[in-house]
Amino acid sequence: MLWACCAFGYQKRTTTELRIPGGLQQKVKPAGDSDVRVCPNCHNASVFSAKKSEWFTLFFIPLIPFSSKRVWVCQICRWIAPHAAGQFEPAVAHGVFIQPSYQPGY
Repeated sequence: MLWACCAFGYQKRTTTELRIPGGLQQKVKPAGDSDVRVCPNCHNASVFSAKKSEWFTLFFIPLIPFSSKRVWVCQICRWIAPHAAGQFEPAVAHGVFIQPSYQPGY
């Protein structure tokens, strides 16, 4: 039995709490075609096809997969849309698109 001290004396605790870290975790992995597409949100050529899966985790270890679906993901703004037949598809980026990198002038 557990005992807890309070201002007026000792009281007996009747319940024991056991907290186990667990929950749902989402994972996104690239899958499907390798064509680079244009994001409708930020207009960068950085959208790719991916597989999004949801897992039940226990002590931060993925144990049981709950759902899995294909999605479009933008690497820059994190825009996500479902990837299914007959639904919206981002436009394919034509030509060479190079993302400018920031380099300070010295």
